[in-house]
Amino acid sequence: MKKRADGRYCKQILVGYKPDGKRIMKSIYGRTIKEVEKQERELRNKIDSGLVIGTKQNITLAEWADLWLNTYKNNVSYNTKSMYANAIQVHISPTLGNIPVSKIKPVQIQGLINALVEKGSIRTAEVVKLTLEQLFRQAVTEGYINKNVTDGLNAIKRNDNEKRT
Repeated sequence: MKKRADGRYCKQILVGYKPDGKRIMKSIYGRTIKEVEKQERELRNKIDSGLVIGTKQNITLAEWADLWLNTYKNNVSYNTKSMYANAIQVHISPTLGNIPVSKIKPVQIQGLINALVEKGSIRTAEVVKLTLEQLFRQAVTEGYINKNVTDGLNAIKRNDNEKRT
């Protein structure tokens, strides 16, 4: 712990490592030593619970979707992979692609699905929902996010009177 010229105390904490092996450090500042120690305990608790993640927290949904498709969906059939790719390129990336995975809220996903249903694209909405559920389930496993934001989305209801071709 160092005392800075402005009178505050500073402590650097190791948060993780980059893919190339370099350290990721987080600086904590406070007016008193006790304040810095309290912040350090809070940060360490967050690190232990997985809330603080090194470089993974800034990956956008478009980047993650591309990585997910090429990594985890290589063993599926050609048509299935093209279905996922179409859902990502046409519907997911243009609307939610530039948002970091950790910042996406369920209301944004539900809004995308509702917009597709309102257009009459029920099957497309089902495919987009399926793709997003798998994307976020794997993002939780990989440590990009702590909670799957697709849990609790409203189900897509079909009109039973209409024939499906």
